[in-house]
Amino acid sequence: MRVTTMPQSKQKLYCYVDESGQDTEGRLFLVSIVVASDEREELIREVEKIEQASGKSLKKWHRAEFNKRVEYIKAILSSPLFTRNLFFAHYTESKAYLDLTIYATARAILQRAQEPYKTTVVVDGLSRADVPRSRQ
Repeated sequence: MRVTTMPQSKQKLYCYVDESGQDTEGRLFLVSIVVASDEREELIREVEKIEQASGKSLKKWHRAEFNKRVEYIKAILSSPLFTRNLFFAHYTESKAYLDLTIYATARAILQRAQEPYKTTVVVDGLSRADVPRSRQ
């Protein structure tokens, strides 16, 4: 008797990465990661709603007022939609920013991934020179 199994479809993940702290000369480096699957569109709508409600709107992070950034972060952290999708890592005493970003991103993806999977990763502010290195 021959048993035929259907090929399993790949889980599709979307990963959005941002980092902060290069200006601290390695004293503190923070990587924030959102990993989404089927709930991607819902998360995008939630972020847009939070941007408007907090007053941060579409301004670049460093151009938004401090209190609006705080409100934005509080709203993201308290949103039930981000409970399983938001990851972060913090590092101290290191200037290996790209390596730490890659490591934190891989760890976050592995928290959500179910074999087989495919991930699209978007890194905010990744320099053109770092793109080939990040694909290794």
